Amino acid sequence: MVTLSSVFQVSGRAGRREYWSVSAVVNAVFVGIFLIIAGRPPALALLPLAVIAMARLAANLAVGSRRMHDRDRRGSWVAISYLSQAALFQAGLVSFIRGRELSSLALEGSALAICIGTLFYLGALQGSRGPNRYGEDPLASRAQEAFA
Repeated sequence: MVTLSSVFQVSGRAGRREYWSVSAVVNAVFVGIFLIIAGRPPALALLPLAVIAMARLAANLAVGSRRMHDRDRRGSWVAISYLSQAALFQAGLVSFIRGRELSSLALEGSALAICIGTLFYLGALQGSRGPNRYGEDPLASRAQEAFA
């Protein structure tokens, strides 16, 4: 079961269902707050949006890290993926501003490819079966609860 305290927890494992549940709720809350704040003057909207964006990033990094643990990988790979996406997107934006549309397209396309690859890796691939160095299999514990 997903709780508010487990959303920001980085230790342990998270199955695909938990990954998609947390991602959907966190992103829906972000979009809802954004729509509420969107009509406000920028001076009033900037700070709440920054706080919510940081909370969203922290939650996505935490659940992504636990998802990597479920695949028996280090959670830091999620941060590396996010940083590389941001760097490539920023470089593409700078290239576009400088009038280099083709290099901008290549850089932003690379960022999109990393984003899609990360989403597929975290959201679609099954975790390692049985216990691993990060904890018990979340699917096995859910199966035990169903038969208990």
